[in-house]
Amino acid sequence: MVERYKEDLEKLIPEVDLYIKIKEYEKMWEMIKNLIGDKNEKKYNLDFKKRVITTGDSYAYLKIAEGCSNNCTYCAIPYIQGKYISREIEDILEEAKLIAKKGIKELIIIAQDTGRYGEDIYGKRMLPKLLKELCKIDGFKWIRFLYTYPETITEELIQVVKEEAKICKYFDIPIQHISNKVLKRMNRKSDQDSIEKLIQMLRKEIPNVVLRTTLIVGFPRRDRRRF
Repeated sequence: MVERYKEDLEKLIPEVDLYIKIKEYEKMWEMIKNLIGDKNEKKYNLDFKKRVITTGDSYAYLKIAEGCSNNCTYCAIPYIQGKYISREIEDILEEAKLIAKKGIKELIIIAQDTGRYGEDIYGKRMLPKLLKELCKIDGFKWIRFLYTYPETITEELIQVVKEEAKICKYFDIPIQHISNKVLKRMNRKSDQDSIEKLIQMLRKEIPNVVLRTTLIVGFPRRDRRRF
């Protein structure tokens, strides 16, 4: 709500002291200090980056990016959270090590499109490299990544999943539909042929691969015709 309607909220609910957008998370403490004054710094200087694991003792999620730049016609995430913004690899690895020290055995990588990780800050997609670095961290027994668009799954990524023992042979691929006409209206970048070829490649390279997807069964459109 704040990301999209900050100015409106400030006018509507002026008694709120501070509105913080998602992309301002790194500046949160600085904003709070400016609000309460430096004289209270020692009293209120808490480590807001310290992870609190709310998923139990066995697994934890690790977000590697915020927002989305795909602009699918059915989705409001780009308007709410803004464009895709990757986290630095060093920052992600630091958090992952802290999670491992808590005894977590399964690390689950998440973002609105994990396969796109790194292209905005490194100029190329870096998920394969990130996964390799995460596999070096002691403590984790399993690593999996969720929500990877079909067009961002490369041969390099497939080989990393195939070769790294810690990475689950599991792909979460939201194809949403298989009709080319519907995919076009959805503003998706893949089509039936590319999706089928990807699935064939995955099954060929990783015979025991597990595939998960999401589908939108009905997709409305503007149409002047009356039914």
